[in-house]
Amino acid sequence: MVGLSRLLVYIEPWIEGAKPGGKQDYIWWFGNVINSLASQSSGQLQVVYLIGDDCAPMWDNYINCTADKVIVSQQELKRIFPDVRKALVSWLEKKYSHQDLDAMSDLIREKLAGFIPDIVFSISPAPFLENLFPDALMMYRDAMYCREPWPDEMTCFDPVGININSILGKCTDDLLAISNTKASDEFVASLDEIFIKSTLEKNPLINMANGYRDRFESLVLLPLQSSGHYNFYSATDFPGQFEYLTFVLDKVPADIGVVVTQHPDDATLNEATLGYLRATYKNFLYDEITADYHAPSQFLLPLVDGMICISSGLCYQALLWNKPIFIVGNSHFSGLSEIGGLDALKKVLSERSRTRRSGLITWLLTHYFFSYAYLNDGQWLSKYIAHLVDNKFKGGVGMFMQIDTPKNILAMLSQGQRSIEILKPNLRREFDKREVEIVDLRHQMQEERKAVAHLEMVLGQKDAAIEGQHKAVAHLEMVLRQKDAAIEGRHNAIRSLYIQFNSIKFIKFIKFIKFIKSSFLLWFKYQRS
Repeated sequence: MVGLSRLLVYIEPWIEGAKPGGKQDYIWWFGNVINSLASQSSGQLQVVYLIGDDCAPMWDNYINCTADKVIVSQQELKRIFPDVRKALVSWLEKKYSHQDLDAMSDLIREKLAGFIPDIVFSISPAPFLENLFPDALMMYRDAMYCREPWPDEMTCFDPVGININSILGKCTDDLLAISNTKASDEFVASLDEIFIKSTLEKNPLINMANGYRDRFESLVLLPLQSSGHYNFYSATDFPGQFEYLTFVLDKVPADIGVVVTQHPDDATLNEATLGYLRATYKNFLYDEITADYHAPSQFLLPLVDGMICISSGLCYQALLWNKPIFIVGNSHFSGLSEIGGLDALKKVLSERSRTRRSGLITWLLTHYFFSYAYLNDGQWLSKYIAHLVDNKFKGGVGMFMQIDTPKNILAMLSQGQRSIEILKPNLRREFDKREVEIVDLRHQMQEERKAVAHLEMVLGQKDAAIEGQHKAVAHLEMVLRQKDAAIEGRHNAIRSLYIQFNSIKFIKFIKFIKFIKSSFLLWFKYQRS
């Protein structure tokens, strides 16, 4: 990273899909990239994030590297374009005016206050950054969004551009010209063993697809997308998924079943739309059970004969499954579409023999997309970026270096594979939440049992103390009774003595009387004589 110490991370500031804060995860995601590069840097990296005012409140909770932030508000953006769609389509399709380009460039220049980056990371089309920093290496981040059992995303950094301006969109002919070789066939066969086989073995939708097979000559998959993302609205004139879906259903012959899945961020199919579509199109196939599964399209791809889409990343998986692709509109996948598009659907599906593009698949996974194992390797990432810097003016597929040997890449992919999640993440989270609640309840019960046991011990001790007190009281009562008996005995003795005393006094009194009497008689006798 010598001489490449100033990094700009441009996280699209426009709010897309009416979801403020929807790009907040990119703050920490790029933070991991920065930290990976910093581990190999001889000096301090200067990093600036440019983010929207919707993500700014999340900054402190999401930033995980040393960086400064610059905030662009929605009001500032709207002074250049009236809305997000107009802005992103203009930047992507290069339909902006000189005034638009200058206005956005001036805004960014003012925000950065003299900061000039060596490398610019972006997740959206940004020709104004290319205009501002012609000497910087543009790194448009995209990914091969594969679900389980594939590793968590296969990232790419494309200096050419993003979407229709990416290497796939700009150099399609060169990519399609990559020939199949024995090595590429073996590479793809190994992928089959690692990923394809496990997807087939754990496929929960096979019975549903077999039921459709009994009713239709062929089946095609139609994965709906998110209407709020520029990948969709920049490629077509459809206002939303419903219009796109009915357009396709109007074009597909009635004996070809159209298996539809929904995008998790765009629930187009509801009770009303389902009722209309099922009544109007007999080949419209949607089963509510698919909503309970994580990434149902991935499980359906091996069970259908082809796929219809606009710009879905499922096109990469369709390549892996060797399924014909029929692109509607104009996207970076248009070059992979069957000649004739939907008009040739019936003819193409009847051709059961297809040559697999193992050369293209191998190039994508050995030169373009790489797993987090490589992204988190600072030494490899620094080397990869340095290579792009040295070859950024070369252009074409030749500017990308080989990520690693095919053998090592297969080993990394195998080590990174994930267990297949049958349930959707929200349902899985619900189950996990319930499991956590159960654990918490069990813990509470254990604590309550301990409290009860302690209380019982205390009560037992108190019972023992009370019992002891009862015994003490009984003993005291016994002692008191003994004392009462002793006192009573003393009283009786006293009474006896009193009686005896009185008896003695009486006897003495009688004797005294007798003495007086005898004395008187003697005196009387004496007087008479």
